Amino acid sequence: MIIKNGLVYLKRTKDLVKVDIRIESSIIIEIGSFLEKDKEIIDAEGLIVLPGVIDPHVHFNDPGHTKREDFYTGTCAAAAGGVTTVIDMPCTSNPPVTNLKNLFHKLDIVDKKAVVDFGLFGGVSGESFKDNLSKKHQRTFKTCTRLKNIFYFINKRLQQG
Repeated sequence: MIIKNGLVYLKRTKDLVKVDIRIESSIIIEIGSFLEKDKEIIDAEGLIVLPGVIDPHVHFNDPGHTKREDFYTGTCAAAAGGVTTVIDMPCTSNPPVTNLKNLFHKLDIVDKKAVVDFGLFGGVSGESFKDNLSKKHQRTFKTCTRLKNIFYFINKRLQQG
């Protein structure tokens, strides 16, 4: 695919530059002028061409609380704003993504609804490591602590000597 006549910001330029962009397998492989013809050409005359945005922290409430928002409405809004990839937090799903069963349950539901690329964070609990969620399927985990409780615990330990 070639995006022709797009206005882009390039290194060492102060102003937008009118160029053609060649994309193969979702990767920009060439930027220049008067690129050779391609099967698919998009004329971006007068338009600014920017890369897609990645939002690494979304809460789409799916499955579980879909009256508020689901993966379809959340990813539609993301796409409308130029976001091409979202990474969903584990805690707003019901059940939360803290084990393989819940991960695959969520994937079965959201994969059909997503209109942009997505990733899923895994939540940390005692269940997270029993079924090798971390070794086989989940590369990132979100942990939350209640600082008040931690400080209380530390203070108690210090007082006890």
